[in-house]
Amino acid sequence: MRSRIMKDQVSISVVMPAYNASRFIGESIESILNQTLKNFELIIVNDGSTDDTVDIVNSYNDPRIRLIHNPENLGIVATLNNGITEARSEFIARLDADDIAVANRLEEQLKYMLANPDVELLGTWAKTFTDNVHDSEDWTISNRDLTFNLLFFNPIIHSSVVFRKSTILREGMYRQNYAEDYDLWSRLLHKYKMYVLEQPLVFYRLTDVSLCRVVFKDECAIDAQKIALRNIRHYMGEGYELPDSVLDMLSDKLSTIRQTQDLSLMKRSIEYYDEITAAIIRIEAGKSDSMIKNLPGVVEDRRQKIINGYVKGLKLRAAFELCKGVDAMEIFNHQLKRRISKRVPILKMLLM
Repeated sequence: MRSRIMKDQVSISVVMPAYNASRFIGESIESILNQTLKNFELIIVNDGSTDDTVDIVNSYNDPRIRLIHNPENLGIVATLNNGITEARSEFIARLDADDIAVANRLEEQLKYMLANPDVELLGTWAKTFTDNVHDSEDWTISNRDLTFNLLFFNPIIHSSVVFRKSTILREGMYRQNYAEDYDLWSRLLHKYKMYVLEQPLVFYRLTDVSLCRVVFKDECAIDAQKIALRNIRHYMGEGYELPDSVLDMLSDKLSTIRQTQDLSLMKRSIEYYDEITAAIIRIEAGKSDSMIKNLPGVVEDRRQKIINGYVKGLKLRAAFELCKGVDAMEIFNHQLKRRISKRVPILKMLLM
């Protein structure tokens, strides 16, 4: 059993990297200062900012804020690792300098981590927004699907996580320049338990300067594919190869294949899915300590989701051929009923 944090110690360290973050960093800082949990430190690592970021941080007269300066612009990986190294608590929370923590976030996550010493990384649901937090959309992931999905893509909002410092140090901290969070989660996946609190405890801002969404979008996508392929090769062997379109499908991006309207490509992608997931189920079933949970049901649900995604963009004849070819006629029958039900009211109107 891990020892509990004493009241006179820092309960949790929040690591916030900052590079030219003056536009939003004030909101992010205030969301931490206004937490219901008061015994924290906020470590802001300035990565060579040339705007007013440092002035804004220094305007807050709060001893819980620790401003650390990189000697030069080192990039996100070195900046995060510097923050982790400086942290005084075993529990480290992440928050980007443009995101907002809900007031009880730290309290809820610390409480869960203390009560569940077997959990090494804890995320939360989130709300995504652009300009106004009151105009946001839910970002959710079920714990039932979490570990399986992590094999193929990153469903965890980076700014929502809390992890144990000792574990992250032992596993080499962040390494990959792009998709650095997905790389780290994937390295933890087969060794440690991860969990997501099913409540939105962070507002995740979608901006025109988001590193992986905009600035380095292509680089992040390429690295995410490499990480997913590495995860797949854990089961299929080092020489296993996949077309980029199939990696996109596995990462929940169906549009790459769907927009081709190519039935043979769709069928082949499902065959790849079946081949890979059969190996995952077989190997994980032989482990007494498998971290990949609920496999048969999750695998089948995901398969149906993929086929449904393909079928929705097909004409009826093509949908029939696809479903017949991948042994999913129940999906075709469901789609047929839906399409007929939509047309019946129109036919009635025409006959009146």
